Parts: sequence; C-alpha cells; structure tokens
Amino acid sequence: MKVLALDIGDKWTGVAVGDTNYKLALPHSVIKAESVDDLLEQVTSLVKTEQAELVVVGIPIALSGEASKQTVKTNQVVGLLSKKIKIKVVTFDERLTTRRASAPAALPTRQVDEKAAMYLLQDYLDQANLA
Repeated sequence: MKVLALDIGDKWTGVAVGDTNYKLALPHSVIKAESVDDLLEQVTSLVKTEQAELVVVGIPIALSGEASKQTVKTNQVVGLLSKKIKIKVVTFDERLTTRRASAPAALPTRQVDEKAAMYLLQDYLDQANLA
C-alpha cells in the first residue's frame, strides 16, 4: 500500500512517500502553503498524484509527552484533511525526526523538512502492524 507522510510546520510541510509492502520511506518534497486551505489542496493533489492509500501525519509532542501549540494546530489540520480526502489519515509521534534530519547541520531547511517526513514515515512503517 502506498503511503504519504506529512511533517507539518509553520512555514514548510515535509512530504515523504513509502510503501507498506517494502517498508521503505523516501523523501518526496516540501510544500510551502499560504494557508491551511492551500495546504489541504496541495496534499489532496499529492494523494491523487501519488495514488496514496494512507496519509501519516506527524504529531509534534514534547519530549515530556505534553502537547504544544503546534500539536493543537496539527490536530486541527488532521481533522480537516480527514474530511477532505477519501482515504485514512493517521497520526504518529514525530519526536526527534527533525533533529535526526538535521544531523549534518549544513543542509538547507527544505531538505531537512522532507527528510524529517521520511524519518517519520520510516518509523511508522517499522513500528505499525500493517498486516
């Protein structure tokens, strides 16, 4: 099954694609959206283009396990996206994905965002019971 992953940020949304059969995630792109509606439209288009059957959205939870302002914003986007597209949307803890993606500090932000989405999706594929 083809999976699309989103690492939603304030300025950029990292995108990764993967497949549950191969349990492999790859960085795809970065979305710069002017509004939530714009983000939803771009994601909807990507779902169709990539023929995704599942969307995994990273939930930014603090290391302490508590929610943040970004957690609330992301959950709102997840709710809207779930209503807009006809495939399942799930959330997954994205703690430390950006830090892992930033390991070589010289990478441009855009690459970091899509790599963070890739780490998110790879963690999901590795841990989820997808049988």
